[in-house]
Amino acid sequence: MLITGLAVFILTVSCVTAVVVDSPFGRVKGQEITAKNGKSFYSFQGIPFAKPPVGELRFAKPVAHPKIAGTLEALAMKPSCVQETYALLPGEEISEDCLYLNIYAKEIRPARQPSKVLVWIHGGGFLLGSYFMYNCESFVTNHDVIVVTISYRLGALGFLSTENEASKGNYGMWDQVLALRWVKDNIAAFGGDPNDVAIAGESAGGASVSLLSVSPAATGLFTKAFSTSGSATSLFTQYFNAQTEALKIAKQVNCWDGELDAKISLRQSEIIVECLRTRPAEELTKGVVYKLDRMPFVPRVDGEFLPQSPLKLVRDNRYLESLGFYERSYLVSFNNYEQSVIELILYFHDQTINARNVSIDEKARQKQELYQTLPGLAVRDRLEVEDVPQNLIDRIYGWYTRRYIGVKSLAALFTDLFFEIPTFEMLNVMSRKNSTNARLLYFNHFPQFVSGSIRGMPHVLDLVYWFDIPLEVIRSFVGIESQGNFTAEDHELKRVYSSIIADFVKTGNAERSILPSLPGGWPTYDPVESPYLDFNPHFSIQRNLAREKRLLWETLVPQWATGDRNIEHLEL
Repeated sequence: MLITGLAVFILTVSCVTAVVVDSPFGRVKGQEITAKNGKSFYSFQGIPFAKPPVGELRFAKPVAHPKIAGTLEALAMKPSCVQETYALLPGEEISEDCLYLNIYAKEIRPARQPSKVLVWIHGGGFLLGSYFMYNCESFVTNHDVIVVTISYRLGALGFLSTENEASKGNYGMWDQVLALRWVKDNIAAFGGDPNDVAIAGESAGGASVSLLSVSPAATGLFTKAFSTSGSATSLFTQYFNAQTEALKIAKQVNCWDGELDAKISLRQSEIIVECLRTRPAEELTKGVVYKLDRMPFVPRVDGEFLPQSPLKLVRDNRYLESLGFYERSYLVSFNNYEQSVIELILYFHDQTINARNVSIDEKARQKQELYQTLPGLAVRDRLEVEDVPQNLIDRIYGWYTRRYIGVKSLAALFTDLFFEIPTFEMLNVMSRKNSTNARLLYFNHFPQFVSGSIRGMPHVLDLVYWFDIPLEVIRSFVGIESQGNFTAEDHELKRVYSSIIADFVKTGNAERSILPSLPGGWPTYDPVESPYLDFNPHFSIQRNLAREKRLLWETLVPQWATGDRNIEHLEL
């Protein structure tokens, strides 16, 4: 079967309809699948966009996969990137050979009528995650959007850095860039528009989307960006202790026998990296966990993917203009209980200390020391200054302890610096130019099926209102107790949320499908009134979300840091 502008061959064998697409990458064989809603779509799974990142390509930028000779059988997902296995789904495997993408399309349209394209970047703190969980069949079939899910290297294999040319890090981010370039070069053959691609992601995926928006490496590869629960300036995107973490891993696998705080030369770094390339991949990711006392193996300033820290980049209008930053459309969101993931990490910290073979009193002392140390680290890393006066740290943390009880104050501080403040920070940047279309969605729903101590929308749970993720799967990721299942109200909310995202992908205007319920429309963001969609079954437009927190971090903290006594009356 030949469609104008596309070479597409349809073959039915044993009641399964295969489809072969002739692309610049080569011939790719997929299959037509019937979704649970009875509608059909085309699936192409396991397409390699890079050579396997093994051997000399470990701790190196990805290299584009050469054109396929013959026909690629793209009929099943390939293994996820190497990571700790406790978060894997049943049947999900891991491999260092993991740089693949999947394409899902309702139709394979001719070039004159291309479908809009959404590239999904999964979350997982840059340590875990894959594309396996994100079933998008109802989104694709109901909204006629092509969805591409991609993988990228995680943990040490994706972000290990010796802070010099031996291993600069950010390999996982370069994987994302190469996947986007593959889409740009090939998606037209699958019926997609290569000149109008949206990128989206949640948590580390949301932060990735935001980082790609301020990186020169991704210029021209997308026109729209949807980031949820993560931003470029989020505290968990800043790698401050890269060389120490590299030496720690090297020592564990007998590639380094010196001190962990040593300052190593370029030649020493090269020897260490050469040694690390000989070790089994699983040994390099073993035992790496989320930490609040500086996250390991995350993006860093390398002078190339990130010329400077994101906090500095977003203050440079001329730089952002050179990237076409203000020419894109943006949708940004976060949930009403992002704090759930911080509480979970604090719980892991406690469990780690409890597992140590020391006395009960010593465990209590270590916990107290950790909780006393964490606020200072958060403030130092946020201000990007190592030498912060203790009285400034106390003043900032005192703002939280006056509002929250016990460890909740610590969780609130990190929630703000991981999620809420960076969200508003990026929105402020996006709204500098009238030409930029940016909107904020606050997922302020309280599902009836959520029970136990958690109330509202914890970190990650919003994804079940978009993707077809079974609640029993998401429960283990979110760490929630729940009873029952989706109500009719939840199903309707999923329909509306999916329509908002689809409208954004297709037009850059996220309000189109909900305008009948919002007579005044959904205003684009501005820092003065800060309008947002308060999203729940009775959604409405509200203003000035998190006003006190924004005043603290946008006005008071910078003033306190410079010692300006004239702002004492502004303190809340």
